[in-house]
Amino acid sequence: GINAEYGGRYFSPKDYISMSDQAENQARHAELARLKQQKLRSPEVAAALHVLKGALVKVLNTTLTKTTKFEGKGKGRIVVEYTQQVPPPKEQITRIYELANEKVRENVPITIFTMDRKEAEEKYRSNPVNSTFIYDKFSVPENVTELRLLLIEDWNINCVSGDYPTSTGAIGSIVNLGVNYRQSKQELELYFQIKNEEVSNTNPATKKKKIVPSKPESQNTSEAGKEILVQPRNENLNLDNVQFLSQKLVEKFVLDLGKFKSEDSQGRVVLSVEDQLFLEKRLKENVLQALTQVKNVSYARGSKTALKETVAQTVLSNIF
Repeated sequence: GINAEYGGRYFSPKDYISMSDQAENQARHAELARLKQQKLRSPEVAAALHVLKGALVKVLNTTLTKTTKFEGKGKGRIVVEYTQQVPPPKEQITRIYELANEKVRENVPITIFTMDRKEAEEKYRSNPVNSTFIYDKFSVPENVTELRLLLIEDWNINCVSGDYPTSTGAIGSIVNLGVNYRQSKQELELYFQIKNEEVSNTNPATKKKKIVPSKPESQNTSEAGKEILVQPRNENLNLDNVQFLSQKLVEKFVLDLGKFKSEDSQGRVVLSVEDQLFLEKRLKENVLQALTQVKNVSYARGSKTALKETVAQTVLSNIF
């Protein structure tokens, strides 16, 4: 039919299916990104975002946060709406981090509480905290009637989810890693790291899953003792054969797959989006480690013979 919204262009059923597939892919990628952020999140970095936001407001009066991001290893990013035509001078950025770290050293309480939505909106619209309202650029669904709020007295107020430390002292020092000023988007991004994040991180969701490597002689079974269908390798293949290494990599992947207990009516393993993300990460780690071993042996021996004779055994002993 004719769709006037798109300039009268004719859309066939195939076009509509393509657009539907694209929307589904975008939704899936958004969900994967959300799960990745959930795994990278730590309470201390989350708290540092609020401390930095308060310092940003004090120095630059940037009251709206556009996005935040967790990057693991104590690193994070905060992007605020910034309407000035020139980037802030270096002295102001330095002052922001000075104020933030002063607030950390004060070790003031971080209070988490719930409040009726209408009551919270009325209270903090007329009495904002450090010129800041409870909302940023993030939308809160209209059907939500009770809000979970974070308060650092006279410094920051915001709707939140997830765990936080009870005071700012748990954050550790906040270090400036970089500043991005994007005039066309009217935004300013601070990239930072907290020094003691790995020591103080108490969020179980951010801890890496420990994978116990299977022994070369072990049977192809899952943790529950259920047999995993892995075809036996060709016995003519040996440790200096690339095909053998590839087969071992696939074998390991299938064994990891067997650790997931969800199955459909036909006994096939059913993977959630989070499980898919975990398996993808695990496979990438194995491949990257294998490539690193190849590079190291190549540099050390300086010949193709060295690769043929020793890489396979080295890779298997360190990965599989």
